[in-house]
Amino acid sequence: MKVSIEEKRAEAIKRMKAFGFFHEAIELFEADGTPLSSEPPWGAFYALNDQQKAAVHEFEEEYGGLVYSVIRSFHQELGVIDNLLYVSDEKDEWPWDWGDIENMCPCIYAVNYNTPEFSEFGSIGVKMGVGAGLIRIS
Repeated sequence: MKVSIEEKRAEAIKRMKAFGFFHEAIELFEADGTPLSSEPPWGAFYALNDQQKAAVHEFEEEYGGLVYSVIRSFHQELGVIDNLLYVSDEKDEWPWDWGDIENMCPCIYAVNYNTPEFSEFGSIGVKMGVGAGLIRIS
């Protein structure tokens, strides 16, 4: 059974608050569902660029999840990776997601722009940056 956009948005807001996102990032998402991107080294929030907007749209269309934040990371070998934090359409998985969130190891979809066939679901380690956004640490 599909989960409504309203349920996914409410769940996303709970997750953002649990991570300790900057209140203005949460308010923007509450207002119109706009996710922001946090980038290293400080975890500062930025508006999504056109490439990120397209990646979020493609993910949501293909997998039915709702993206509530993007964590940009840079890898010497892989290039730019956008890690999409999302609420899935599988409500029965949400309790497991909360265990991952509490351990600062959320499930994400990693968008690999240099080698798109290497884009994948997984988990990453994160920490709160001084800019009130998340930074990928593993």
